[in-house]
Amino acid sequence: MAVAFNENFEIDEEDEVSEELKGSKPLSIANALADRITVRVGPIKMVESKNLQAKEFGFGAGVDGSFSCKIGVDSADLSKWETKEEPIDVAPHSVYYIQTPKDSLSVINQCKAAMVGNSINVQILREHDGAGKEIKIGNYLLGQGHGLIISDATGKCEVEQMKYRHWYRKKNPWQSNTGVDRDPHIDIRKRQTCPKCLF
Repeated sequence: MAVAFNENFEIDEEDEVSEELKGSKPLSIANALADRITVRVGPIKMVESKNLQAKEFGFGAGVDGSFSCKIGVDSADLSKWETKEEPIDVAPHSVYYIQTPKDSLSVINQCKAAMVGNSINVQILREHDGAGKEIKIGNYLLGQGHGLIISDATGKCEVEQMKYRHWYRKKNPWQSNTGVDRDPHIDIRKRQTCPKCLF
């Protein structure tokens, strides 16, 4: 069963991405484990506009002083499709940002495709002792701009929601929604190397 998180979150980061992903808010996955994890995103249901809407606009005036106005919009053809499930490897003690599609079609921004729903299914798997076997950590439903922190703070693998971002404060991908900083390198000083990830 997928776990759903709160969706009151905004982030504004822009990268060079494809037309479908332009202007989207990325998901962030912070791996505080000493093991590599695999994140599977999707499939995501998408809708695409096949043609632009026809618009009619006109004014008219008669000799007898009459005035007329005509405004009309035709319907646009929409097609539905699904993205493929994408496995993404996240190295130990690192953060990965996953670009997501836009959440609405926009005539102003010339958006060609958008998500049908407002949540994305994310499955997280943990590599088991480097032997190629993977252990399922869990399924999660995330909204755009949300993030997860995977850590073993209590000796057991735990998944926490990333703290939401305020407009006046920089986003920290290692800070949980309870305010705890899960950065595995918080105690490592400058020019020191982490013994687990060697960075």
